[in-house]
Amino acid sequence: MTPARVPTPTEDLWEAYSLMYGFLNETLFDNALPDCILNFATHGRSNAFFTPARWQQKNSEKGTERAEGKGRTTAHELSLNPVLLDGPVELVLAWIVRLMVQLHLYELGDDYEYQQGYYTAAFYDAMWAIGLPCSSDGTPTGKRTGYSMKHWIASGGKFANAIKDIPQDYFPWSGDKRRPATGKKPLMYGCPSCGLKIKTGRPMSGICITENCNEPFVLLSS
Repeated sequence: MTPARVPTPTEDLWEAYSLMYGFLNETLFDNALPDCILNFATHGRSNAFFTPARWQQKNSEKGTERAEGKGRTTAHELSLNPVLLDGPVELVLAWIVRLMVQLHLYELGDDYEYQQGYYTAAFYDAMWAIGLPCSSDGTPTGKRTGYSMKHWIASGGKFANAIKDIPQDYFPWSGDKRRPATGKKPLMYGCPSCGLKIKTGRPMSGICITENCNEPFVLLSS
């Protein structure tokens, strides 16, 4: 009897990623988003990034409106920093949805002026509507547009309700805990109510993601 084939690490991780993208697309975007190249990569200190029409299918006879060359089918890229996979699954999924919001706005075409690296008022409104409020400083009173935008999870919001049953060990592999050297020690934040802790390489602010908690995070150590 031939033993069952064990998936490779690549298959194991990317299957989870692909299934989650499909679930979020159906649950939060009514399956309006196209298939993409889902990737894990480091890009400076970025946690995630969206790159429109980055990939082209070779020898394709089926073109698209956004194709860079004639007869080429293109695909957008959603890329996560593998370091994220070492943290709570809610934070990983929040970054995936953030990229999906950018993708959704880009796909709106003439109704949305996409600007690489710049977060517009349309992005701000879409994030708040989906249950991932954001601002320039991670507080409700922060600026609504700019080149830096911090999000948090709204308790009871559309996003929080969609992912409430996702297990913490959903992704079968975690990324390398090391980041490029910055000369700074990591920061540890915690919730004074439920004890949830988050380690990050940069200052952050926000409300605890634990259900029925909603306490602001406080800096524990640096």
